Amino acid sequence: MNTLKILHVITGLELGGAERMLHRLLAHATPCDGTRAVVSLIAPGPMAAPIEALGIPVHSLNMRRGLPGVAGWWRLRTLVREFDAQLVVAWMYHANLMSRLAVPAGGPPVIWGVRQSLSATGEERWSTRAAIRAGAWLSAHATRIVYNSDTSRRQHEASGFAADKSIVIANGFDTTLFRPQPALRGPLRHTLGIPAGRIVVGHVARYHPMKDHAGLLAAAAVCLSRNQNMHFVLAGSGVDVGNAELMQHVAAHGLENHVSLLGPRNDIERILPALDIVVQSSASREGLPNAIGEAMACGIPCVATDVGDSRVLMGDSGLCVPPRDPHALAGALCRLATTDAADRTARGQAARKRIIAHYGMQACVAGFENLMKEVAGERNSGS
Repeated sequence: MNTLKILHVITGLELGGAERMLHRLLAHATPCDGTRAVVSLIAPGPMAAPIEALGIPVHSLNMRRGLPGVAGWWRLRTLVREFDAQLVVAWMYHANLMSRLAVPAGGPPVIWGVRQSLSATGEERWSTRAAIRAGAWLSAHATRIVYNSDTSRRQHEASGFAADKSIVIANGFDTTLFRPQPALRGPLRHTLGIPAGRIVVGHVARYHPMKDHAGLLAAAAVCLSRNQNMHFVLAGSGVDVGNAELMQHVAAHGLENHVSLLGPRNDIERILPALDIVVQSSASREGLPNAIGEAMACGIPCVATDVGDSRVLMGDSGLCVPPRDPHALAGALCRLATTDAADRTARGQAARKRIIAHYGMQACVAGFENLMKEVAGERNSGS
């Protein structure tokens, strides 16, 4: 595989799940030796630097957010030719479309990547809704379509995406990087000024309606009305005191002394092990949530809404509740918060074992490499 020249094309390189998964795949795959490159449709975000640190060049089409433009299309076609790509692997809807349109007939195979479910598409930007519709129409021309959850696969096929191109490769998690580290508990609490003895609940997600921060804070208020011995730590892009809308929710529920807002962090592997519980409150569109998998790898019990494959990911180790139901979310959080520490520890240990057994990085890398070998073999055989 290290001699196959692969061009990865992704919509952007922010701190999202798809971007971090691409970085993990590149970091753990067979040594590249100049045979990998990454193209970002929009200006590179913070994940560009870690990818470049692997010795992998990152190019940008510097497009504006929205549907593909002619200039970007031509630049991508030029990059495919200059890199002499033998395979193009796309990540997310806009990159899928752009890659399929830019690669000429007879060019390298194009693998699409779909990283979310299709619930509540009305909350998407108009350009994303258009990209999904166009994707369904063009999907027959993709060589393969990789989904990170079976829920996503089923929903997209029902919406017109070509079923005969589908393959599911679940996200993989680095269980060496994300691991239990009890020694981090004290320093985090001290740094954030969290009173001793409080149950600390973490939430890692960018600020976006699909992540339902409003519902999470409503659930936090319900929890605190029952148990004042809880504290909530929120991290992610836009999750800081400069977000006026978020601060209004905090103030409306009187949570000022029970919530810490960390903003975007590049050291989540040091935040998660310091928590007692991790929650995912997403209202829609999750595929297989990285934040939950990473927390599980750290041995932290989780509560998640039943969106995408969250229930499948957690198995019996965590608690799953309906989306957009703050009272149900609060009930599950209170259940874990009020149980004894030994029960939370046992759940966390079961969670880590589940990640190691079913969602390790090695299995994910093997899935992608086997797929790429298969596609390359089909191309060489003329099938």
